[in-house]
Amino acid sequence: MLTMSDWSLAFLDRVYEILRAAGEQEKVGKGHSGVASRHTSVDVAQAKNFSRIMKETLCYFFSSMDDETFVSALRSVTKFLEEETLPHAAKDASLLCQAVASTRFDLSGNG
Repeated sequence: MLTMSDWSLAFLDRVYEILRAAGEQEKVGKGHSGVASRHTSVDVAQAKNFSRIMKETLCYFFSSMDDETFVSALRSVTKFLEEETLPHAAKDASLLCQAVASTRFDLSGNG
């Protein structure tokens, strides 16, 4: 049976796959000139909805962790952000940072 820490890291791996796929999808949407093709209002609405759901999910995800699991997850996120280059999914990748920063303020145990 998976522990919470194992499950959390597996979940983050799935999130990383989604971010990579989002970056690839955005890259494919660009023409030969490097300029993005015109996005419809439906595309924009879906992107905003995706970002909102991703941010809420990640905030709940990180806030529900015990300190030890959070530290493991934080290491995983840090490693992902240091090793990946996601220029076409930077906004979505920033949701990871927002979720981590908004759920824990002091890991030193001093308050």
